Amino acid sequence: MIDKLETAGTQAELLELVQNLDPLKYRPFVIALTGGGPLAGHFRIAGIEPTVLHVRKVYGWRAVKAVFYLVNFMKREGIHLVQTHFLHADCLGLLAGRLAGVKKIIFSRRDEGFWRGRAELALDRILSRHADVILANSEAVKRAVIRNENAASSKIRVIHNGVWTRDYFPSGELRRAIRQSLGAGESDTVVGAVANMRHTIKGYAYLIEAVPAVVQKNPRTKFWFVGDGPLRPEFEARVKSLGMSDSVLFLGSRHDVNVLLNGMDIFCLPSLTEGFSNALLEAMAVAKPVVATDVGGNPEVAKDGQTGFLVPAADSRVLAEKILWLAGSEALRLKMGAAGRELILREFTVEQMIKKYEAFYQGMVEERR
Repeated sequence: MIDKLETAGTQAELLELVQNLDPLKYRPFVIALTGGGPLAGHFRIAGIEPTVLHVRKVYGWRAVKAVFYLVNFMKREGIHLVQTHFLHADCLGLLAGRLAGVKKIIFSRRDEGFWRGRAELALDRILSRHADVILANSEAVKRAVIRNENAASSKIRVIHNGVWTRDYFPSGELRRAIRQSLGAGESDTVVGAVANMRHTIKGYAYLIEAVPAVVQKNPRTKFWFVGDGPLRPEFEARVKSLGMSDSVLFLGSRHDVNVLLNGMDIFCLPSLTEGFSNALLEAMAVAKPVVATDVGGNPEVAKDGQTGFLVPAADSRVLAEKILWLAGSEALRLKMGAAGRELILREFTVEQMIKKYEAFYQGMVEERR
């Protein structure tokens, strides 16, 4: 159960999960509470028709009707496990699941709780007591759940996200083509970031402030910003005021991220908070050295001095220093990029993630309440 099927990290991870579970063992259903979204069609292509209930509040007559519908649905389909994502789903999924006699209720946590206010946190604390398990996507998120929701460590399981290495891979041909199309020469150093521009927590502002220091010492450095959102005009204006418009390309939302990553020499993740970054996994799968902030789940995949560098959050000066360090050595970039891809292949593929989920679900079904 989830709020809506918009194009975002949690929804994309849910899609990967339900379409890759063993169909001989698992029969997944997807319930979207508040509305559908662009990903609804992708679920249908995967053979899973989402049920959309159009419930925008967890109280009122429409919410009551939704609970009755969910209880009947869970009983009719013989649901063994209910997994919820976000507050709406936690509230209604917990209530309906308990009334329907579902074996286990699983809450999902995918971030460090940056968006939750006092009221949401208070409600989270109450609801979390009644969930059977809380599933986090990083050890950092687990710590945040313990801190924010007063949850017992023993109640929280961790399964890291994974990346499809068939979709994200290094390619010299793709590199040459995209760099030529975007005007980057072979002697240019391309630094890229892939993140939405909806929230300040993605840290674009600090990366933008680092651009002049980098370009001053390495004039052939280009920056590619991949993503869109309401903050984009503000970011574009700041780049212009810094006199860096010739060095920065705003590429908007793109569906060819693997191609763009291949065109980059360095990947930068300047976030102020992270659960477990899919963008970081994708960049490392394409064998790119990374400069990432030392926050959230980033250190669980990016190894400082081995696959790139970890830097303090909100520190443009150190960000620029590490970018310049990598820009100055192609050999170091290749070495760190290769180490990053090896780590992804060893620990963070979708295939490995699915196996862990299947083992987790099987354990939940077999475990007594």
